Amino acid sequence: MALDNVIFPKPFSLGARDSEYVKAFQKAIFRAAAKALKNLPRETIPAGQRILRNVPARVTRKVDVYDFSDKTTKSCQVPFAMTDEDARTIPPESAQSTGNRWSGLIKDLHLSRGALYTCKDPIALANESLRYSRQNRTESINWAGSKDGRAEYTVYGPAAKSFTQLLVNRLYFLFTLTRSVQFIDLSLANSGNFYELIESDPDYKTAKEKLNLRVPLWQLVFDPVDYTASRPIGLAALLDTSADGVKVESAQHEVSNSEVPGINLVFGGNDNQKLHFLQPSGKILEGLDAGRPALLEIPYQPGSGPGQVILPGSVLPTGSPDK
Repeated sequence: MALDNVIFPKPFSLGARDSEYVKAFQKAIFRAAAKALKNLPRETIPAGQRILRNVPARVTRKVDVYDFSDKTTKSCQVPFAMTDEDARTIPPESAQSTGNRWSGLIKDLHLSRGALYTCKDPIALANESLRYSRQNRTESINWAGSKDGRAEYTVYGPAAKSFTQLLVNRLYFLFTLTRSVQFIDLSLANSGNFYELIESDPDYKTAKEKLNLRVPLWQLVFDPVDYTASRPIGLAALLDTSADGVKVESAQHEVSNSEVPGINLVFGGNDNQKLHFLQPSGKILEGLDAGRPALLEIPYQPGSGPGQVILPGSVLPTGSPDK
Protein backbone atom coordinates (compact mmCIF):
# COMPACT_ATOMS: atom_id res chain seq x y z
CA MET A 1 0.00 0.00 0.00
CA ALA A 2 1.12 3.57 -0.65
CA LEU A 3 1.46 5.54 2.56
CA ASP A 4 0.10 8.93 1.52
CA ASN A 5 -2.29 10.40 4.09
CA VAL A 6 -2.32 7.23 6.20
CA ILE A 7 -2.19 7.55 9.98
CA PHE A 8 -0.62 4.73 12.00
CA PRO A 9 -1.73 4.92 15.67
CA LYS A 10 0.94 3.30 17.83
CA PRO A 11 -1.43 2.11 20.60
CA PHE A 12 -3.18 -0.14 18.05
CA SER A 13 -0.03 -1.61 16.52
CA LEU A 14 0.79 -5.24 17.21
CA GLY A 15 4.10 -4.34 18.82
CA ALA A 16 2.42 -2.04 21.34
CA ARG A 17 0.20 -4.72 22.87
CA ASP A 18 0.87 -6.53 26.16
CA SER A 19 4.59 -7.24 26.09
CA GLU A 20 4.35 -10.73 27.62
CA TYR A 21 1.76 -11.79 25.05
CA VAL A 22 3.80 -10.28 22.23
CA LYS A 23 6.90 -12.11 23.47
CA ALA A 24 5.01 -15.41 23.52
CA PHE A 25 3.61 -14.69 20.06
CA GLN A 26 7.06 -14.04 18.56
CA LYS A 27 8.51 -17.09 20.30
CA ALA A 28 5.75 -19.28 18.90
CA ILE A 29 6.29 -17.91 15.38
CA PHE A 30 10.04 -18.46 15.54
CA ARG A 31 9.78 -22.05 16.78
CA ALA A 32 7.06 -23.02 14.32
CA ALA A 33 8.85 -21.29 11.44
CA ALA A 34 12.13 -23.06 12.23
CA LYS A 35 10.33 -26.41 11.97
CA ALA A 36 8.38 -25.46 8.83
CA LEU A 37 11.40 -24.18 6.86
CA LYS A 38 11.98 -27.62 5.36
CA ASN A 39 8.73 -27.18 3.43
CA LEU A 40 10.00 -24.07 1.64
CA PRO A 41 11.71 -24.43 -1.75
CA ARG A 42 15.25 -23.18 -2.30
CA GLU A 43 16.31 -21.04 -5.24
CA THR A 44 19.87 -21.06 -6.50
CA ILE A 45 20.95 -17.85 -8.21
CA PRO A 46 23.94 -18.45 -10.48
CA ALA A 47 27.22 -16.57 -10.62
CA GLY A 48 27.00 -13.59 -12.94
CA GLN A 49 23.58 -12.45 -11.70
CA ARG A 50 23.27 -8.70 -11.16
CA ILE A 51 22.29 -7.48 -7.68
CA LEU A 52 21.13 -3.91 -6.90
CA ARG A 53 21.48 -2.01 -3.66
CA ASN A 54 20.91 1.57 -2.49
CA VAL A 55 22.51 3.07 0.59
CA PRO A 56 22.82 6.47 2.30
CA ALA A 57 25.53 8.63 0.72
CA ARG A 58 26.97 9.33 4.17
CA VAL A 59 26.75 7.52 7.50
CA THR A 60 27.88 8.37 11.02
CA ARG A 61 30.14 5.91 12.78
CA LYS A 62 31.53 5.70 16.29
CA VAL A 63 35.33 5.86 16.41
CA ASP A 64 37.87 6.05 19.23
CA VAL A 65 39.98 9.23 19.14
CA TYR A 66 43.01 9.92 21.30
CA ASP A 67 42.89 13.31 23.00
CA PHE A 68 46.45 14.60 23.43
CA SER A 69 45.33 17.39 25.78
CA ASP A 70 44.35 15.06 28.59
CA LYS A 71 45.89 11.84 27.23
CA THR A 72 42.62 9.92 27.12
CA THR A 73 40.81 7.99 24.42
CA LYS A 74 37.26 9.10 23.74
CA SER A 75 34.49 7.79 21.51
CA CYS A 76 32.92 10.21 19.07
CA GLN A 77 30.62 10.14 16.05
CA VAL A 78 32.34 10.83 12.73
CA PRO A 79 30.64 11.17 9.30
CA PHE A 80 31.90 8.89 6.53
CA ALA A 81 31.14 8.88 2.81
CA MET A 82 29.81 5.49 1.70
CA THR A 83 31.66 3.42 -0.90
CA ASP A 84 30.82 0.28 -2.85
CA GLU A 85 32.92 -1.64 -0.31
CA ASP A 86 30.69 -0.34 2.47
CA ALA A 87 27.62 -1.24 0.42
CA ARG A 88 28.59 -4.92 0.30
CA THR A 89 29.37 -5.03 4.03
CA ILE A 90 26.71 -5.98 6.57
CA PRO A 91 26.16 -2.75 8.52
CA PRO A 92 27.58 -2.32 12.04
CA GLU A 93 25.02 -3.17 14.73
CA SER A 94 22.76 -4.74 12.09
CA ALA A 95 22.14 -7.68 14.42
CA GLN A 96 21.06 -5.27 17.17
CA SER A 97 18.54 -3.36 15.06
CA THR A 98 14.80 -3.46 15.69
CA GLY A 99 14.02 -1.39 12.61
CA ASN A 100 14.28 -4.08 9.90
CA ARG A 101 11.58 -6.46 8.74
CA TRP A 102 13.47 -9.75 8.44
CA SER A 103 16.62 -9.35 10.52
CA GLY A 104 18.01 -7.72 13.65
CA LEU A 105 17.16 -8.33 17.27
CA ILE A 106 14.33 -9.75 19.34
CA LYS A 107 15.84 -8.84 22.68
CA ASP A 108 13.49 -10.75 24.98
CA LEU A 109 14.10 -13.98 23.05
CA HIS A 110 17.88 -13.53 22.69
CA LEU A 111 17.57 -13.92 18.92
CA SER A 112 19.65 -11.83 16.53
CA ARG A 113 21.17 -11.90 13.04
CA GLY A 114 22.60 -9.22 10.82
CA ALA A 115 21.68 -8.89 7.15
CA LEU A 116 22.39 -7.08 3.90
CA TYR A 117 19.25 -6.08 2.01
CA THR A 118 19.50 -6.08 -1.78
CA CYS A 119 17.15 -6.06 -4.76
CA LYS A 120 17.05 -8.69 -7.47
CA ASP A 121 15.22 -6.49 -9.98
CA PRO A 122 14.57 -2.81 -10.74
CA ILE A 123 10.94 -2.85 -9.56
CA ALA A 124 12.01 -3.93 -6.08
CA LEU A 125 14.64 -1.18 -6.14
CA ALA A 126 12.02 1.40 -7.08
CA ASN A 127 9.55 0.19 -4.45
CA GLU A 128 12.11 0.27 -1.66
CA SER A 129 13.66 3.57 -2.78
CA LEU A 130 10.32 5.36 -3.12
CA ARG A 131 9.14 4.07 0.25
CA TYR A 132 12.23 5.31 2.06
CA SER A 133 12.18 8.65 0.27
CA ARG A 134 9.14 9.47 2.39
CA GLN A 135 9.70 11.62 5.43
CA ASN A 136 7.79 10.49 8.50
CA ARG A 137 6.91 12.31 11.66
CA THR A 138 5.56 11.09 14.98
CA GLU A 139 3.13 13.23 16.93
CA SER A 140 0.80 12.69 19.88
CA ILE A 141 -2.77 13.46 20.83
CA ASN A 142 -4.87 13.29 23.97
CA TRP A 143 -6.11 9.75 24.57
CA ALA A 144 -7.82 8.58 27.72
CA GLY A 145 -6.89 4.96 27.09
CA SER A 146 -3.19 5.46 27.85
CA LYS A 147 -1.45 5.71 31.21
CA ASP A 148 -0.18 9.24 30.58
CA GLY A 149 -3.26 10.44 28.70
CA ARG A 150 -1.42 10.75 25.39
CA ALA A 151 -1.05 8.51 22.34
CA GLU A 152 1.55 8.68 19.57
CA TYR A 153 0.84 8.26 15.88
CA THR A 154 3.00 8.31 12.77
CA VAL A 155 2.22 9.87 9.41
CA TYR A 156 4.22 9.69 6.18
CA GLY A 157 4.83 12.41 3.65
CA PRO A 158 4.80 12.06 -0.15
CA ALA A 159 7.27 9.86 -2.01
CA ALA A 160 9.83 11.35 -4.38
CA LYS A 161 8.34 12.38 -7.72
CA SER A 162 11.55 12.60 -9.71
CA PHE A 163 14.79 10.68 -10.02
CA THR A 164 16.60 13.82 -8.90
CA GLN A 165 14.70 13.67 -5.59
CA LEU A 166 15.18 9.92 -5.36
CA LEU A 167 18.95 10.24 -5.61
CA VAL A 168 19.32 12.96 -2.99
CA ASN A 169 21.65 11.71 -0.25
CA ARG A 170 21.52 8.15 -1.67
CA LEU A 171 23.92 6.02 -3.71
CA TYR A 172 22.85 3.19 -6.01
CA PHE A 173 25.30 0.35 -6.66
CA LEU A 174 25.39 -2.67 -8.92
CA PHE A 175 27.09 -5.90 -7.87
CA THR A 176 27.73 -9.12 -9.77
CA LEU A 177 27.71 -12.48 -8.04
CA THR A 178 31.07 -14.23 -8.31
CA ARG A 179 29.59 -17.52 -7.09
CA SER A 180 26.16 -19.07 -6.96
CA VAL A 181 24.07 -18.36 -3.88
CA GLN A 182 21.10 -20.21 -2.43
CA PHE A 183 18.05 -18.58 -0.89
CA ILE A 184 15.14 -19.87 1.12
CA ASP A 185 12.18 -18.89 -1.05
CA LEU A 186 9.65 -16.98 1.05
CA SER A 187 7.85 -15.49 -1.95
CA LEU A 188 4.08 -15.67 -1.46
CA ALA A 189 3.56 -17.96 -4.46
CA ASN A 190 5.72 -20.62 -2.80
CA SER A 191 5.09 -20.09 0.91
CA GLY A 192 1.36 -20.66 1.40
CA ASN A 193 1.87 -24.07 3.01
CA PHE A 194 4.63 -22.62 5.20
CA TYR A 195 2.27 -20.06 6.75
CA GLU A 196 -0.45 -22.69 7.13
CA LEU A 197 1.94 -24.91 9.12
CA ILE A 198 2.77 -22.05 11.48
CA GLU A 199 -0.91 -21.19 11.93
CA SER A 200 -1.69 -24.81 12.79
CA ASP A 201 0.93 -24.89 15.54
CA PRO A 202 -0.77 -25.15 18.98
CA ASP A 203 1.53 -22.62 20.66
CA TYR A 204 0.95 -20.15 17.86
CA LYS A 205 -2.82 -20.59 18.10
CA THR A 206 -2.72 -19.92 21.85
CA ALA A 207 -0.48 -16.86 21.49
CA LYS A 208 -2.62 -15.47 18.68
CA GLU A 209 -5.79 -15.94 20.69
CA LYS A 210 -4.37 -14.06 23.69
CA LEU A 211 -3.57 -11.13 21.41
CA ASN A 212 -7.09 -11.33 19.94
CA LEU A 213 -5.76 -11.53 16.38
CA ARG A 214 -8.08 -12.53 13.56
CA VAL A 215 -6.07 -11.80 10.41
CA PRO A 216 -3.89 -14.35 8.57
CA LEU A 217 -0.23 -14.46 9.57
CA TRP A 218 1.06 -13.52 6.12
CA GLN A 219 -0.86 -10.24 6.33
CA LEU A 220 0.74 -9.46 9.69
CA VAL A 221 4.15 -10.29 8.21
CA PHE A 222 3.65 -7.79 5.39
CA ASP A 223 2.28 -4.98 7.53
CA PRO A 224 3.66 -1.76 6.00
CA VAL A 225 5.22 -0.44 9.21
CA ASP A 226 4.99 -3.04 12.01
CA TYR A 227 7.63 -5.80 11.89
CA THR A 228 6.56 -7.71 15.01
CA ALA A 229 5.41 -10.80 13.08
CA SER A 230 7.98 -10.72 10.28
CA ARG A 231 11.23 -10.64 12.26
CA PRO A 232 10.78 -14.05 13.96
CA ILE A 233 10.27 -15.64 10.54
CA GLY A 234 13.22 -13.80 9.03
CA LEU A 235 15.48 -14.78 11.91
CA ALA A 236 14.42 -18.42 11.71
CA ALA A 237 15.44 -18.42 8.04
CA LEU A 238 18.63 -16.35 8.39
CA LEU A 239 19.88 -18.49 11.28
CA ASP A 240 19.54 -21.56 9.05
CA THR A 241 23.14 -21.96 7.91
CA SER A 242 22.20 -24.14 4.94
CA ALA A 243 21.29 -21.04 2.86
CA ASP A 244 22.80 -17.63 2.12
CA GLY A 245 19.61 -15.79 2.95
CA VAL A 246 15.97 -15.21 2.10
CA LYS A 247 14.22 -14.39 -1.17
CA VAL A 248 10.99 -12.45 -0.63
CA GLU A 249 8.74 -9.91 -2.30
CA SER A 250 9.16 -6.29 -1.38
CA ALA A 251 6.55 -5.36 1.20
CA GLN A 252 6.27 -1.94 -0.44
CA HIS A 253 3.84 -1.20 -3.28
CA GLU A 254 4.90 2.26 -4.38
CA VAL A 255 5.13 1.55 -8.12
CA SER A 256 1.44 1.70 -8.96
CA ASN A 257 1.74 0.60 -12.60
CA SER A 258 3.60 -2.59 -11.76
CA GLU A 259 1.75 -5.90 -11.42
CA VAL A 260 4.41 -7.32 -9.06
CA PRO A 261 6.22 -5.66 -6.13
CA GLY A 262 9.66 -6.96 -7.12
CA ILE A 263 11.99 -9.35 -5.35
CA ASN A 264 14.36 -8.61 -2.47
CA LEU A 265 17.32 -10.80 -1.59
CA VAL A 266 18.28 -10.62 2.10
CA PHE A 267 21.77 -11.97 2.81
CA GLY A 268 22.27 -13.16 6.39
CA GLY A 269 25.58 -12.65 8.19
CA ASN A 270 27.52 -11.10 11.03
CA ASP A 271 27.89 -7.38 11.67
CA ASN A 272 30.72 -5.83 9.60
CA GLN A 273 31.04 -8.99 7.49
CA LYS A 274 32.06 -8.19 3.91
CA LEU A 275 30.30 -10.27 1.29
CA HIS A 276 33.22 -10.87 -1.06
CA PHE A 277 31.06 -12.75 -3.56
CA LEU A 278 29.35 -9.44 -4.37
CA GLN A 279 31.71 -7.92 -6.92
CA PRO A 280 31.22 -4.14 -7.41
CA SER A 281 30.41 -3.70 -11.09
CA GLY A 282 28.82 -0.29 -11.53
CA LYS A 283 26.67 2.57 -10.29
CA ILE A 284 23.17 3.72 -11.12
CA LEU A 285 22.88 7.37 -12.06
CA GLU A 286 20.24 9.68 -13.50
CA GLY A 287 20.24 10.02 -17.27
CA LEU A 288 17.98 10.16 -20.30
CA ASP A 289 16.20 7.47 -22.30
CA ALA A 290 14.68 8.75 -25.56
CA GLY A 291 14.59 12.22 -24.03
CA ARG A 292 12.90 11.08 -20.82
CA PRO A 293 14.53 10.94 -17.39
CA ALA A 294 15.66 7.46 -16.41
CA LEU A 295 18.04 5.64 -14.12
CA LEU A 296 20.98 4.21 -16.07
CA GLU A 297 23.47 1.50 -15.24
CA ILE A 298 26.98 2.93 -15.54
CA PRO A 299 29.42 -0.01 -15.53
CA TYR A 300 32.89 0.35 -14.04
CA GLN A 301 34.44 -1.48 -16.98
CA PRO A 302 35.79 1.08 -19.49
CA GLY A 303 34.33 1.01 -22.97
CA SER A 304 31.12 -0.70 -21.92
CA GLY A 305 28.87 1.79 -23.66
CA PRO A 306 26.70 4.71 -22.51
CA GLY A 307 24.73 2.75 -19.94
CA GLN A 308 21.75 0.41 -19.91
CA VAL A 309 18.35 1.71 -18.76
CA ILE A 310 17.53 0.40 -15.29
CA LEU A 311 14.32 2.33 -14.67
CA PRO A 312 12.39 4.59 -17.04
CA GLY A 313 10.71 7.71 -15.69
CA SER A 314 7.29 6.13 -16.11
CA VAL A 315 7.72 4.08 -12.90
CA LEU A 316 7.41 7.20 -10.77
CA PRO A 317 4.04 8.05 -9.20
CA THR A 318 3.41 10.94 -11.58
CA GLY A 319 4.21 8.87 -14.68
CA SER A 320 5.49 12.05 -16.35
CA PRO A 321 8.95 13.34 -17.28
CA ASP A 322 10.98 15.22 -14.69
CA LYS A 323 11.18 18.94 -15.08
